[in-house]
Amino acid sequence: MATGIFGTRRLGQKLARAADQARAEPSYDDSAYHGGPGFSLSRWTEIQSKKLLALMTHMANESEMTIRKDLQEVEGLISRLISIGKEFSAMDDRWSHMKNKEDFSRVWSIEDQQKKYAIEEVCATGRDMPLFMSDALQSINFDFTTYPTLTSIIERFKGTWIDSDLNKIKSEGEQAHKDLGLNLWSFRQMLGMFDDQINLASTVKQTLELLKNSDLYKLGNGLPMRDKSPSSVNINNVTNSNIAIDSHKTTQHIDNSGEVFIKIIEAIESSDIDIKKELIEATREMEAASRAENIADAYKNFIALAANHMSIIAPFLPALTALL
Repeated sequence: MATGIFGTRRLGQKLARAADQARAEPSYDDSAYHGGPGFSLSRWTEIQSKKLLALMTHMANESEMTIRKDLQEVEGLISRLISIGKEFSAMDDRWSHMKNKEDFSRVWSIEDQQKKYAIEEVCATGRDMPLFMSDALQSINFDFTTYPTLTSIIERFKGTWIDSDLNKIKSEGEQAHKDLGLNLWSFRQMLGMFDDQINLASTVKQTLELLKNSDLYKLGNGLPMRDKSPSSVNINNVTNSNIAIDSHKTTQHIDNSGEVFIKIIEAIESSDIDIKKELIEATREMEAASRAENIADAYKNFIALAANHMSIIAPFLPALTALL
């Protein structure tokens, strides 16, 4: 008897069809995947299985995800990782199209094997990365077997794409394309997509470093935590100040965050995304919330809304996180 949303039988049928599709797909070739986590048919099928599980988990309300309770102390950073996973997932189909539906087939006839390999490496790595990263990032919120703790989340990504020399792969492929006098539209598109993925991988690495500095991580690993006790501030000869002298609960705010929000809005306005108005409004809500020192909810809403456009806002994420 079938159980759950899809049922055991229907899930097995979907995985069987996925495996058959992988074997039949002309573009699928284990030997074409280089320079990253090893790939095989069994690994591909495993990823499809997890994607189905992710679908079952998120189908109820994907836009307003509730971060699991044991990670809510760092929910802003976890939301960011999951949103980047969604961005990687959206890139997967584009790689397949560029490789199989455009002019990339001209690469197969290149006689210089070293240059041919350099060009193929961009395509192979570019396709591998979204498969691995989308699965690994989006499953953080529900795969307790793989991610029982915050530490396990951080450890999972060691030695993966975030630690690879992706810029070298791109530059060598780009140089080979130039040396051969090629002008492949598909490869030029691939280089742009590869750049986006480099930025996303860098943001993942930065986010994991921020998580390592969190009290939740330190608590789980027996490390000293930040001193949260209020500090005493001695200020002399200050006039026209809103700072209370000798107060043990004194805070002084120097707000330089306004420029960050201006830059975000400029980046959104100069892009070609179709939800500019909504993202700009969400950015202004974040700015207002930052003045009230309660940016967490506005940040979470902004990240959820920008999930499919993470490459545009990725450069601003470290600055936003500093405001949380």
